[in-house]
Amino acid sequence: MKTTPTGRRLLAIATAGALLVASCSGGASEEAATTLQPTVPATAQETTTTSSSAGPTLICEDPPPLEITLGTPFDGELLGVTQCFSVQVASGAASLTIELTGMAGMLSLGVAYPDVAALQTPGSGDYWNNFAPGTDDELIVIEDPAAGTYFINVGPATVRDESPFTLVAATQ
Repeated sequence: MKTTPTGRRLLAIATAGALLVASCSGGASEEAATTLQPTVPATAQETTTTSSSAGPTLICEDPPPLEITLGTPFDGELLGVTQCFSVQVASGAASLTIELTGMAGMLSLGVAYPDVAALQTPGSGDYWNNFAPGTDDELIVIEDPAAGTYFINVGPATVRDESPFTLVAATQ
């Protein structure tokens, strides 16, 4: 949650079905919430606004994505905040498979190409997501992927979800 220059606190949370935007300027009695059509990919992620002229901070910009190696499992733990990764895909790959396993809590998986902005800015690139309910494994397969950097986000289903996970990206 961020505070705007006018003192209003803003919080936007994208869920599988809608975007909930809440703002308040004081006590809970002044709080207002509005449900909008999704304007970011339908993943559970917290988006914040800033008062800088550069505009909103995008997920995966700060800190930058951690680069993972194709075929090498990454074991991590999500502590309620979206984690971002990148993976390089060479030309000629028949498919790119991203798999999220080993979860104890509900997490979501998203993949974007050609840049990190595609994770939350509609129309800025290609975006794929998988939000399986519960702790089911999640899998995204991209057929005939373009060469370049793919950005992966692992996010909590709710702001407080915590869970270990294993992430693997591989090409065929």
